[in-house]
Amino acid sequence: MGEPRRALALCVHTVCTPRAHCLHTACTLAQVPLAWSCVFVAVNAAAASAIAADRWPGSLTPEERELHQLHFNKLTPGEFKQLLGLAERRTLPHGQELTRESVPCDQLYYIVHGRCKLFLRSAYAADIDAGGFVNDVAFQQGDGAGAYGTILVASPEGCVALVWRSEEVEAHLATRPVMRSHLDHVLVATLVKGLMKQREVAHQRAGGEGSWAARAGLPGAGGAADSPPQRPRLRMSVSMMRIDEDPDHPLHPPPHTPLVEPGTEPRPPPRPPARPG
Repeated sequence: MGEPRRALALCVHTVCTPRAHCLHTACTLAQVPLAWSCVFVAVNAAAASAIAADRWPGSLTPEERELHQLHFNKLTPGEFKQLLGLAERRTLPHGQELTRESVPCDQLYYIVHGRCKLFLRSAYAADIDAGGFVNDVAFQQGDGAGAYGTILVASPEGCVALVWRSEEVEAHLATRPVMRSHLDHVLVATLVKGLMKQREVAHQRAGGEGSWAARAGLPGAGGAADSPPQRPRLRMSVSMMRIDEDPDHPLHPPPHTPLVEPGTEPRPPPRPPARPG
C-alpha cells in the first residue's frame, strides 16, 4: 500500500507543480501594472488635492480678503492662505528695533497697521507705512544676507505686523516654484514703491520744489507730463550758428565776393604810358 501512495503523490506533484509555478508567475506579472496604476492614482490624487486647496482655500475673513486684494493680489487665494498659515500676528511696541543695518535677520515683517522709520548710515531715509515689508531685500538675497537698513517702530501706539521666520518660508517655497515666483512679484513691487518714497523724501529734504515724481515727468504727478502740449518752435542748431560765425568754414561764402558768370570777369585797367626820360 505504501508504494502506490508514493507513486500517486509523485504523479500529483509532477502534474501540479509546473501549473502552480506558472500561476504564481502570472500573478506576479499581473501585479506590475497594478502597482504602477496605484502609483499614478496616488500622484494624481496629490495633484488634485493641491489644486483643490489652491482654488478652495477655505474661508477668508473680510480683513484678509481686503489685504489679499490690495497688497497680495499676485498670489492666488490658496497661496495667500498658505502664507498666512506660516505667519504670526504680533503687536510691536514703539521704538522696537526690527532690523539693524548690515546685520542678518531671520524674520520677514509685513506692516498691517502703524508706521516704521528706515535709517541708512544712522540718517533718516524714509517711512515704512502700512502695506510695506521689512527685511524683504535680505530675504530675497538669502544666504544670511545683512539687513538693508536699521528700522524702528515709529507709531506711538506701536504697529501690528505679520511676522514670518525666513527658514520656514524658504522650506515651504522649496517645493512650490510657482508660489515663489508670485511672492517675488509682490516683494519687488513693494520694494519699488519704497525706493520711490525714499527719493521723494531725499528731494524734499534737499529743498526742491514739487515732488520728485512731478520733476521726473511721471504721468499723474502734476508735472510736465500732465501739462498741455506746447506749440513747436523753430530751433537753430549750434552747427548752423558756427557756419555763420566761422568765415573759413567750407559752407561759408567769402565776404564781399560778387557772383559773376564765366567769361565776364573784369579786365585789369591799362597801365599809363611811360614818361620820356
